[in-house]
Amino acid sequence: MKRWISLWMALFLLCGCAPTGKEASSSQKPLPEGPIHLLVWTDGETDAWEAIAAAYTDCTLEFVKARDGDENSRALRAALAGKEAPDVFLLQAKDLAAFKASCEDLSAENWVNNAPAGTMTEVQDGTMIFAMPAKIEGVGFLYRKDIFSAAGINRENINSFSRLCDTATLLAERIRDGAFADFKNLKSVFGIPQEIGEVAEKFLPNIALSAQFDGTSRLLREKLQELEQSQALKSFLDLQKQYACFETDPVQALKSGEVVMTLASHTAADGETVGLMPVPVPDGAQDCLMLQVPQYWAVNAEASAENKKAAKKFLAALYTDSALETAVVQDWGIVPPFGDFEPETEAGKEVRRCVLSGRTLPMVTDGLNEEQLSEIGQAVEGYLTDRETFEQLTAQLLEILGG
Repeated sequence: MKRWISLWMALFLLCGCAPTGKEASSSQKPLPEGPIHLLVWTDGETDAWEAIAAAYTDCTLEFVKARDGDENSRALRAALAGKEAPDVFLLQAKDLAAFKASCEDLSAENWVNNAPAGTMTEVQDGTMIFAMPAKIEGVGFLYRKDIFSAAGINRENINSFSRLCDTATLLAERIRDGAFADFKNLKSVFGIPQEIGEVAEKFLPNIALSAQFDGTSRLLREKLQELEQSQALKSFLDLQKQYACFETDPVQALKSGEVVMTLASHTAADGETVGLMPVPVPDGAQDCLMLQVPQYWAVNAEASAENKKAAKKFLAALYTDSALETAVVQDWGIVPPFGDFEPETEAGKEVRRCVLSGRTLPMVTDGLNEEQLSEIGQAVEGYLTDRETFEQLTAQLLEILGG
């Protein structure tokens, strides 16, 4: 009888009615295997992101973006609140304040000390730094290199406002006298946009504001009580008024040989016939490019500790790891905010030279809201078209930015 009982117990165990070691551990969460996987929220530059993902080997990168037709910031906010929230995300400059609470502190990162002057003011909150510049753009005078050459003008010599005035006068006289026979479309020295846009809203007023404030946040905090560089702004605007014509698209007018210079981002220069020249600011110590940061990188503060560490390592490597240089400067086609990567274009190289030599001005107008920019643009355009006096322009700027 005991023998039969022993036999039944053996069969019971063999049939698996008692829990096995494998089943006992099945309720425990398995440890992750393989490299860390980072979800990176970007814009729609697919080829660039694929190139970066292929070149970076420390972890796997999956780049995602808003669905076609979705507004980017709204879609990003939904993604951050979802189950598969991005570990790293690309922010437009205008969205910095709205997403600050979702951003990890990056103040301990080594790259912080290498970022160009004026590019970090909008992402600092006390000792916290909540985002990293993703790319930089230089705003200056785009100019026709072949027309300068035909007039015997050396761009390197135009390093003060008085020399810019002399150059404009010389070109205007040559145009009036018909000296540019090879440029039959040429009609004016400067081109100004006919429609109110970023030139009137941001670039021109920044001539004065950048000498007084180091960023938008300081301007909004301290308010504009007095336009200290009003005479410098007036001199710059008067030069434009004297030697400019209004164009539907000044950059296109420049490329077609209708104007010699226009104020624009370096990204519009082609490097062949159109070059980039720093802006000689009235009363300024030297010629400078106005530096703007259109996008920033941020790390999700709610990501796991492991993913946050990997995300910070990726951002630090993005502009310093030689394996990523081709993907960054060719496929993405940007001027990196720091590091030793040499930009691909001639205009990009000029931006880098100005950054390294400290010849830059902050784009104080970058973070203003659309209503403020629209009102500023109308005020500047009113003076350029002689509908309003400079005193009226100054009063409007104080009202818009001093309230």
